[in-house]
Amino acid sequence: PASPQRRNPSTHAHAASITQSPRSLDRMIWALHGMVGDPADWDFLRPSLPGLQTPLLWAEVDRYTPWAFQFAKKVRAADPRPILLGYSMGGRLALHALLAAPDLFRAAIIVSAHTGLADREMRKLRWRQDDDWAKKLRSLSWETFLRIWNDQVVFDGVNMPGERLTTFKWRQGIIRSFDCWGLSRQEDLLPKLGHLSLPILWVSGGKDTRYTELARDAVAALPNARHDIIPDAGHRVPW
Repeated sequence: PASPQRRNPSTHAHAASITQSPRSLDRMIWALHGMVGDPADWDFLRPSLPGLQTPLLWAEVDRYTPWAFQFAKKVRAADPRPILLGYSMGGRLALHALLAAPDLFRAAIIVSAHTGLADREMRKLRWRQDDDWAKKLRSLSWETFLRIWNDQVVFDGVNMPGERLTTFKWRQGIIRSFDCWGLSRQEDLLPKLGHLSLPILWVSGGKDTRYTELARDAVAALPNARHDIIPDAGHRVPW
């Protein structure tokens, strides 16, 4: 059975603060889930965010750049001034979407996201790690894989809600995502962040020291951003 969830009540407050007015909450907020995640991870936001859109990312796995342009095209057709929210892998995808269409989004919230590895050797190491996760998912039972995945130190013992039975149906998409959307496949986006002028709220957990440092560097490179640290949270800040 899943362990009790540690829900952070300040998530909606952070979302509301960057949207700047209650009226803006009627606009579409596009929330991108994390690796091995599920659109239902964001369900706790639905009562207060009626315009919430939660794409199933496993149905549209592609290389970063083609995905970003296709996603931006889909969003633009639905709402000309949306707000983008992304957690972890979803945060990295969100950054690619913002860079692909910097005039599209009204604002963005990035949670526990990596801007990319500049060091070539570190990227090679990460590629081996991503490939190892894909092999585990191919060979292990879903339950065993989830247990190993959630036991990573970065998650600080916090499990995501639900049993992930729906996510299991998209196993092949998740396997492909370790290749297409793994950190090893991402370029270092830090030098490009200065091109984004929209307001961005970058959120990290106080216990997640690595991603808090990454957030500080990212916000320093962004012209219109704020970094909020949630003291009692780890990597999975909203949960």
